[in-house]
Amino acid sequence: MWKYSLKFSLRSLLRDAVRGVAARTLLYPELARNERSAAALADYVAARCR
Repeated sequence: MWKYSLKFSLRSLLRDAVRGVAARTLLYPELARNERSAAALADYVAARCR
């Protein structure tokens, strides 16, 4: 019984990880590029708000 629970838990964790990677690489390339630098991210957000 616990094997099914573990299987579905791992499946949902993997699905969330894949969705997160896909969102970062496909949907938010600018944010992913600027994510490493807090100052660059703040500048990007300020530019987008104007």
